[in-house]
Amino acid sequence: LCAQIRGAHVLDVEGCSQLHQFFLACSMDILEVDSWPPRLLRLNRTLAAHCRERFEDNTVLHPSRLQKEVAHSLRGLGLHLREEVVDAASGYAIDILISQDTPRCPPYAAQAPAGWAVEVDGPSHFLRGSRTERGGARLKHRHLRQLGYCLVTVPYWEWHQAETRGEEGKRAFLAQKLQLLPRNSGSVTLSRPDPDRAA
Repeated sequence: LCAQIRGAHVLDVEGCSQLHQFFLACSMDILEVDSWPPRLLRLNRTLAAHCRERFEDNTVLHPSRLQKEVAHSLRGLGLHLREEVVDAASGYAIDILISQDTPRCPPYAAQAPAGWAVEVDGPSHFLRGSRTERGGARLKHRHLRQLGYCLVTVPYWEWHQAETRGEEGKRAFLAQKLQLLPRNSGSVTLSRPDPDRAA
């Protein structure tokens, strides 16, 4: 790779995006950039900024219908959220970011320094005819966790199953996904935790 790439002009948008994710993976798995192999270090210094720029330019910030439906049901649970939030450290667009000051944020999410992220994964995130994530989607999820996000994924087929039970069913599904309710609970009536009990 290092020998073949002489400049960013030889890379298309997909190539730049993949190289950006590669650089991210290296930076997270190898703590000190200066400890990288010399060729990788030169490649990073030459192309990293350009690849990130192309990666961000290629990022779609228009929520899908599926994502809008999930966000609507999350708001119905009383959660405070924002959609299509770009992470400054990586350039990734997070589908839904739930505020940590939301009343029903569970204890485990409060331990995530970067926030509570929900990724809504439609068919394009999976290999055709299967439920196996594509490499780019899997790498994004891994990076978001490494960046300190508490990550919850909503695959499209699970959402379609929840839709058959109406709005209450969708909210119950999300509440269970977010560990706001015990599994198999039929109720979506949530209450603030008792601080004395939590202590």
